[in-house]
Amino acid sequence: MGLRFACVLCLMTAAVADDEPVWVVGVGGGETGRIANALARDGLAARVFGAGSVARLPLSAAEFGGVRAIILGPLPRGARAFAPRQLSALADWVRGGGGLVLSGGMDCFAGAEGRGGYGDTPLAEIMPVALDARSDFVAGPVQPSARGELERLAGLPTDWPVLREHHRLAAKPGTATLVSAGGDPLLVAGNAGQGRVAALLTTWGWPAQRDFTLWPGFPRLWANLARWSGRIETPHTPLGRPLRLAGGKTFAFRADAGGCPELAGPDGAVGYAPGTSVEDRTLDYIVRGKDWHQTLYHLWAADPLSCARACEMAKRSGARLALFVPQVGPTARFRDDSSSGQHIPYDSPWHRVPDFYNPAWQANFTTACRALAEAVEPYREQVAVLWVTNEPEIYRGWDHWLGADFCLNTPATRTEMMRFAQRRYTTTAALEEAWREPDGQPYAFASWQHFGDTVLDQLAADSGDGRLNTAAHRWLLDFVGGQWLPDWHRIVRRILAQTGLDGPALGVRHNYNSLPEFSLLPWGDLDVCGKNLYAEAWSDAYVAETWDAFRASGLPVLMSEWGVQPAQPPLGFVGGDEVTRAEQAVLGRALARRCPWVVGDLWSNVNDIDFPWAFLAPNGRPKPFVPLLAEAALVPRVTQFSPVSPGSYTLRRGHYDAPGVTIDQSSGPADRTPAVRFER
Repeated sequence: MGLRFACVLCLMTAAVADDEPVWVVGVGGGETGRIANALARDGLAARVFGAGSVARLPLSAAEFGGVRAIILGPLPRGARAFAPRQLSALADWVRGGGGLVLSGGMDCFAGAEGRGGYGDTPLAEIMPVALDARSDFVAGPVQPSARGELERLAGLPTDWPVLREHHRLAAKPGTATLVSAGGDPLLVAGNAGQGRVAALLTTWGWPAQRDFTLWPGFPRLWANLARWSGRIETPHTPLGRPLRLAGGKTFAFRADAGGCPELAGPDGAVGYAPGTSVEDRTLDYIVRGKDWHQTLYHLWAADPLSCARACEMAKRSGARLALFVPQVGPTARFRDDSSSGQHIPYDSPWHRVPDFYNPAWQANFTTACRALAEAVEPYREQVAVLWVTNEPEIYRGWDHWLGADFCLNTPATRTEMMRFAQRRYTTTAALEEAWREPDGQPYAFASWQHFGDTVLDQLAADSGDGRLNTAAHRWLLDFVGGQWLPDWHRIVRRILAQTGLDGPALGVRHNYNSLPEFSLLPWGDLDVCGKNLYAEAWSDAYVAETWDAFRASGLPVLMSEWGVQPAQPPLGFVGGDEVTRAEQAVLGRALARRCPWVVGDLWSNVNDIDFPWAFLAPNGRPKPFVPLLAEAALVPRVTQFSPVSPGSYTLRRGHYDAPGVTIDQSSGPADRTPAVRFER
């Protein structure tokens, strides 16, 4: 008998406009999502391109299609992230009437110590500021001041925040300096042929720029610049979310009266599910967690017996479980005989990327799934969702995901890559011709077998020295995103169904700005989109990142891991003292509860393991933020909320508003009372 689950969710289809008039190109710590949100609030559909997808940008002006404006921010390696043909195509497109908005950063314009490298490129010719090869990046506080009420500044507050970083560049003759800072131009606008170009000479939100990203004028600024540069005069209809109802053999999808996702408990009750992650050595917390209003637990365990014990405790507590389905060995093994588990920060089964094309892996995984299904069959009402992938993009390191070791260099996967290339090009001669570029590295393959054996080595080598052909890079992205990752989901889902584990499946991604090429891919064969989110101090990422995940996937979103880091945290974010941390934790949960597309949140973890942000102190007592976080779980959930609506939430320096919760950030002794007010 198949294992059935008491999970009731709704699926929503992302209604994306036929055209995406604005592209956002760059990386950051949440800024691409915030800017995409700002554009969405103004009715502009936007597409995000991260560092790994630069190869997908056009090679000629004609390929831009219906794009009206492009926002170009920081990219690692600056101009060297582009193929020369891409820079020429972008410049030609602007001269033909396109709109370009340039933002700053250490790899932008000339950049810190000249590392941006845009000085002698076609893009420098159309910029409204003059570049040279020297460093133009300046650290230190400056106070901006606006000049005039031109349309590009319409609706913006006049009190710009202090900026911590900017570029010191001169405006070209014939341009307009709209905002200055410390005597230097800050926002410069001008024309390039038939097109318009604006240069914002500051970063768009690195940690030093938190005042800028929290500035009330931040959303309006980007919308104004996109509309002005792209000559987008008529507002588009804001993104809607039509509901799609579906049914299945073992569970049904449905929505509440307001069209919000719902997660059902054993008693049929539905609603937002707060919870945390437990290990097999902390299963007793499932019973204790009722004291802090926990209703959902993620179990980090590969042992079926531990899963059964957790299910028993969940049954006694009226709770539900998100069960991790271990991707058992063999994991991907490379030609040097190292495994995927040896190339990731955490040598654990939940961070390994399996060699899922390998018949041996499929056989082992089938055996493991049968054992898990048998162990939890008596507790099918307690299992809410099956956790099938976790942060596949971090298995080795974000900077190396396109290298030969991205779990692709296994015999089974190389065979699939070869078949993928054969279907597209038919012959190696046709492939070589398609990959031939005047300014790129030539490729030659004696046979398809030779292609399968050597192509990853060649692409990795060419990527390392900057010679990677754009066409070859695009092909690799198409394989990883168009076949490899969907096949992973498909194969795992097929085996789950065969073994009786046929409930809702959850796939989890890390910060989407790290690898938007992965995190924003279609999520076929999955039912819930998980977001592991460790936000910076007083961040709206709880809204921005979950919204972006929902918009890309069309699936209900679970904040599958989240937390507020302490002072001097290991991941580099600054959370402050325990009181400030408590206030931020309340804000995070309250903002997540304000998002109808989010079905719940899972704090990581009960006890300190890798990082010190757990619920319990070493003595077993709850940390100071836990009672407040429990109170936040009782705040009534907002059902009518959308980030495209102005005033959806208030997030300002020193004052933060969410439904039923107001936080007036205060300063004082470390043991001060948190400045949190709950409303009923």
